[in-house]
Amino acid sequence: MIKKKEIAKERRVREKQRKKKQKKDSLGSDSESKKSKGKEKEDKSDSESGSSSSGPPDVIQIQTMESMIPLPKLNDATEEQISDDIKCRVSLKPTSLPSICFFTFLHSNQSLNTIEISQDASLVVAGFSDSSIKLWDCKKDHSRIFGTTSSTSGAVTTTTRNKRKTDYIQLLGHSGPVYSCSFSPDNQYLMSCSEDNTARLWSMETRTNLVVYRGHNYPVWDVCFSPLGYYFATASHDRTARLWATDSISPLRVFAGHLADVDCVRFHPNCNYIATGSSDNTIRLWEIASGNCVRIFTGHYGGIKSMAFSLDGRYLVSAGEDKRIIVWDLSMGKRVNTLIGHQSTIYSLDFSAEGSLLVSGGADNTVRIWDAAEAMRADNGADIITGGMDEERLLLKTFP
Repeated sequence: MIKKKEIAKERRVREKQRKKKQKKDSLGSDSESKKSKGKEKEDKSDSESGSSSSGPPDVIQIQTMESMIPLPKLNDATEEQISDDIKCRVSLKPTSLPSICFFTFLHSNQSLNTIEISQDASLVVAGFSDSSIKLWDCKKDHSRIFGTTSSTSGAVTTTTRNKRKTDYIQLLGHSGPVYSCSFSPDNQYLMSCSEDNTARLWSMETRTNLVVYRGHNYPVWDVCFSPLGYYFATASHDRTARLWATDSISPLRVFAGHLADVDCVRFHPNCNYIATGSSDNTIRLWEIASGNCVRIFTGHYGGIKSMAFSLDGRYLVSAGEDKRIIVWDLSMGKRVNTLIGHQSTIYSLDFSAEGSLLVSGGADNTVRIWDAAEAMRADNGADIITGGMDEERLLLKTFP
C-alpha cells in the first residue's frame, strides 16, 4: 500500500516537472518570435528611412485623413465622370498659365450678387437682388440671345429679327435677394441662400425647388456644399454657421462663437472641418464631429469675405476688406505669407485643379493669378508686396 502511494506521488512530481518544462519552452519561443519581429520592423524602418533619404529633401510626405462623418457613396457614373475629368486636365504652372473665359451679364443693373460655375463647366448660375436665380447651360448654342440673324447673298445683306427667347432657366422661390449658390459635386443639385433667412435645394434635372431649410433668424450670406455632397453649411447675419444634411430640414450643428456676421463658410477637403470667416476680422476652424472650435486665426484688419483650402488640406487662404490675402498653416495655426496687390476689397479666392495656382478677384476690377506653391513654401510670415522682385516671383498675371 505504501509502495503504491509512493509511486503515485512520483508520477505527480514528474507530471508537474514536465508541465513546467513545456511552459518554459513556449515562453522561450514567444520571446524569440518577438525578437525576430522587432528585428524585421527595425530592418523595415531602416529601409524606409534609407529610401526616403535617397529622394529629394524638399519633398513633403502628406498623410491623408479619412472623413469621420458618415457620407453616402458616390454612384459609379459620377466616379467615372470625375476620373475622366482628372485625366483630361492640363497641369498648370507658372510657365503654362490657364486660359481665361469671361462671362458678361448685360442689363443686370447692379443686381447681380453671386455667380457659380459647376465643376465640369457645363452650368453657370447667378443670383440676383430681385430674388431670382438664373441658370445657363453652356453646352447649348447661345447665338439666339442677340435677337437678330444676318444673312448675306451676293452684295445684299438682309437682317431678320427673331422672336426673342430667354437663353436661361429662371428659378423662382426666394422672397429676398439671393447672395450665394453652390453646386453639388455630381452637379445634380444646387443650393442657394437668401435674405429671406432660408436656404433652398434645387434639382438640376427637373429645375424645381425640392426643399426649403429654415433655421437662421437673419439673412443667410453664404452656402457651401461639402466636397462629397449630402452635407452643406450656411453662414448668416445671426453670427452663426450651421451644418445641414440634404435629407433633414433641421440643422445638425450650430457653430456659435463669432462676434459679428459670419460672411463666408468653406469645407475642409476631408470633410472633418469647416472654416468660417466673419466681420469680426477672425477666422475660426470647427470640428464637425464635436462642433468645437479648434483654431482661431487673427491677422486681418477687416472683415473676411472669401476663403479657400489647399487641395492637401494643409493651408487655408483668406481675404477680405483689408485688401490682403493671407496664407495660414492649419497644423501650426500661424500665418505663412501675406499677398498684397489688390486696391480694393477681395471677394473671391480659388485654387487651380492641382493646387499650384491661386486666383483672386476684387472690387478693383482685376483678377490676379498667384504662384500658390511658392507662396506656401516661403514660410517666413513676411508680406509679399507687388511692385518689385516679389511681384515677378509670385504675381504671375493680372487681368484688368
